[in-house]
Amino acid sequence: METFSANQNQKELVYFFLTTFGISWGVSLLIISGVIPEMPFFIGIVYGPFLSAFLLTYFFKGKAGLQSFLKRFAQFKVPIKIYVSITLGFFLLMYSGKFIWNFFTDSPWSMNLMPLTSFLPILLFQILIPGLGEEPGWRGFALPRLLNMTTPLKASLVLGLVHWLWHLPTFWLGTGMHNVPALLSILYVIPWTVLFTYVYLYSKGSIAVSILFHGIHGALLSLVGFMPSEVDVPISTSLITTPWIEGGYLGPYVVVLVLLWAVAIVISLKFQKMIGDPQTKMTS
Repeated sequence: METFSANQNQKELVYFFLTTFGISWGVSLLIISGVIPEMPFFIGIVYGPFLSAFLLTYFFKGKAGLQSFLKRFAQFKVPIKIYVSITLGFFLLMYSGKFIWNFFTDSPWSMNLMPLTSFLPILLFQILIPGLGEEPGWRGFALPRLLNMTTPLKASLVLGLVHWLWHLPTFWLGTGMHNVPALLSILYVIPWTVLFTYVYLYSKGSIAVSILFHGIHGALLSLVGFMPSEVDVPISTSLITTPWIEGGYLGPYVVVLVLLWAVAIVISLKFQKMIGDPQTKMTS
């Protein structure tokens, strides 16, 4: 793939972040202020990264660049371990966290798996809305440019923080974010992004795989149910300043968080061996 100077990468990233936040936060503000209804305009929030990546790819690269960008949507031929890691891996990690919490607190334990007929619509929604709406921007446009400028680990930290900030209006909207204190959600997004960068690198920049990663992860959040019930802990602005919630609501989430960090640390050590690898230096 083509490589560009640091200045060019910085310029394109600044344009991308400004455009993405402008679209998504702009629509969020209109919804929060009551100017437009939440549905169907909420789609405009989620698809901010996609629209920004699409427009800026054409702006900076022209028709040829856009065609190259779109080809990555059909890039499914990747190592089988990638598909295993984004399905079975997350499933085991989430259920392990929930099981450990219940085991050491003597809480009642059951798998509580929802019927396949209920899970499949959730999976389809997660792939087509947050997956397709976000990933062409975050992993399709921003990450390859960050990787041209710095190491995979540092790129993950930057993108993770930006991604979390992009979600900030959802605390006012009451949907679209984990219903836990903001600090815990940041601590979740960072190692999650490290794992995401690993998947991106081993799939050779596949946007299709990134969409699947995002969608499957989102669907498993509903399937496993290790987060607090939104009846008990609704998403609200109070979560921005609240450091903790009593009553054991956060227990399973924290255990999953610890496991996620452990896996991310192992993956980040693998990243050290990938520094300087030409596969980590690429743009769309």
